[in-house]
Amino acid sequence: MLSLGSGREKESRWSWFPEPTPLDLISLESQSCYRPMHKMKNGCSSQEEQLQVRRLQISDYNKGFIQLLQQLSVCDSVSDEEFNARFQELSSHGDDHVIAVIEDDQTGKIIATGSVFVEKKFLRNCGKVGHIEDVVVDSNARGMKLGQKIIGFLTDHARSAGCYKVILDCSVENKGFYEKCGFKRKEIQMVMYFN
Repeated sequence: MLSLGSGREKESRWSWFPEPTPLDLISLESQSCYRPMHKMKNGCSSQEEQLQVRRLQISDYNKGFIQLLQQLSVCDSVSDEEFNARFQELSSHGDDHVIAVIEDDQTGKIIATGSVFVEKKFLRNCGKVGHIEDVVVDSNARGMKLGQKIIGFLTDHARSAGCYKVILDCSVENKGFYEKCGFKRKEIQMVMYFN
């Protein structure tokens, strides 16, 4: 069963959220992206099974969170002050904006992340839509199904928040990965950059 953390977050006054409720501790093993992992071809034992998904904590700045995002896209250096300000801003949104991470217990580094934010609509009887963004697994930790753990956590959060669907944009190269997680292609993405 996946949990939100190892218990260390209770010690920090900077924990983003209080101790998880039973709703937060939903077992995800029965979902397609959460089949128990077996010994990997490279001889890894059960380390992959011990890596837990939890919510971002302010202390994750010092655990390589920004450096991990740099493997995904343009992410210039973010100062400690900028990180703290953005963290506080996002934490004020509560369950409407969740950033999930996986920390490698052996190295203390963040090795996977993704986020989901909840859009509140008038359509569908004032329904809600979950938007998944910024999913990345450290290049040295790929092949351990950590991306599937992150996606499962985020989609489960959207479901428990009452969303009628969850959507994301991805590259053509990543289409197969998201299909394995239960997503299907629908229409096309459009974008307009301002910078």
